[in-house]
Amino acid sequence: MRHWYVPLLLSLLALSGFAQTKPASRTAISPETRQRLTLPNGWSLSPIGRSLPLGDLPLTTVVSPNGKRLAVTN
Repeated sequence: MRHWYVPLLLSLLALSGFAQTKPASRTAISPETRQRLTLPNGWSLSPIGRSLPLGDLPLTTVVSPNGKRLAVTN
């Protein structure tokens, strides 16, 4: 039996899926609620200003020179 470790590794790989934790629920933060969001590393975020809905993957943001506008590519 040359490769006795292959079934062992495959079973460990299969069982590792059960060791996963449940994904954190997403919390929408709006200016009306002013919720404080706690990140997985223990830090917290509090919203400032106005929030706008963006798409799934905002890639680049650029602030205008006067600081009054924000351009977002999606």
